[in-house]
Amino acid sequence: MRKQPCLETIQNLIHQKIPDYDKQRINANTLLKEIWIQMNSMQMITFVVELETEFGLELPDELVGNMTGSHLTLGDLADLIKSHQERL
Repeated sequence: MRKQPCLETIQNLIHQKIPDYDKQRINANTLLKEIWIQMNSMQMITFVVELETEFGLELPDELVGNMTGSHLTLGDLADLIKSHQERL
């Protein structure tokens, strides 16, 4: 399963940004907006930049700009990244 390393990387990046957030709650079913509201604006920006750099992609502005209104999960984000990587 190739998704797991991607998901683990996302989980680790989140834990670096918000180390006090319960790591057990950061899983494939966690809503992105739950993570987003735990970060300040600088953490959000660096998180997005690190994701884009780590996986060599540019996240859609609609996703980044509407993270607090999103119903996407970390698993959805991992799937998005995986589909991008498969197209390369």
